Amino acid sequence: MIDEIENIRIKKTVQYILKRVDKGYRLKSGTYDKYINYLRNKPTIGNLEKHHIVPRHSGGLDITTNLIQIMPRDHILAHLLRFLEIGEKGDKLAYIFRRHTYNFDLSSHGKKIAAIHKINGTGFFNSELQRKLGRKGGKIGGSKNTQIKWDARSKVGKQYGVQVGKSNQSELLKDILACTLVFHHRDAPDIPFIIPPSDSAAEVKRKLIALCEELGYPEFAAKLITSPNEGLFHNFLKGKKPTAYGWVVTKISAESTFLDEFYLD
Repeated sequence: MIDEIENIRIKKTVQYILKRVDKGYRLKSGTYDKYINYLRNKPTIGNLEKHHIVPRHSGGLDITTNLIQIMPRDHILAHLLRFLEIGEKGDKLAYIFRRHTYNFDLSSHGKKIAAIHKINGTGFFNSELQRKLGRKGGKIGGSKNTQIKWDARSKVGKQYGVQVGKSNQSELLKDILACTLVFHHRDAPDIPFIIPPSDSAAEVKRKLIALCEELGYPEFAAKLITSPNEGLFHNFLKGKKPTAYGWVVTKISAESTFLDEFYLD
């Protein structure tokens, strides 16, 4: 049976089979599982694709036991076989889509399609479509925003947020963060708050808040803690804002001897 399915090439034959499945005809139970076991032992060459044994449209998970690396043609036939046995529409759609994209490099093809949409302002680059999807998804997401999902998103954000933030830093900000920063507050202009080189503007802010607490000036940190405007602090560090929350800052390069007076016994 497996060999027969693998040798299906005539379009009319496939269409005939699909129509019969739509009417309720099915392959013998276990045929799909036998095909998966066959693929586990089949030698592979060339590009491989990740196939979910239990498809995601049927609740399948992205876990090792549910994944198998197979060749594109085998991937197409796997979805066809599953549809012929179980009759789920998702497998039929997957089969039809992959059959028509068999000779495509899907990763580059997707980028080309996205580029065309971007130029034409269509698809996901259509602002009106984005608004509609946002309104639709916002209601659904809000109603399903459980604590578990919130915690999961927070975990991902904490793990990758810093990496993404660093990769997006401008050269100007990188140069500033490589310096020692000396802050002075208007209510205590003679007291320097010295922050060593840091990895991010957020880290500078955290260090400054901690230093205010350490030196006994927690009130100086109040607005730093409560203000939601992170952009203001970034622009302040870059020199686009002369002051922020009562602070002024001086940037000291590593070669400067300006700080020696603060460290002499």
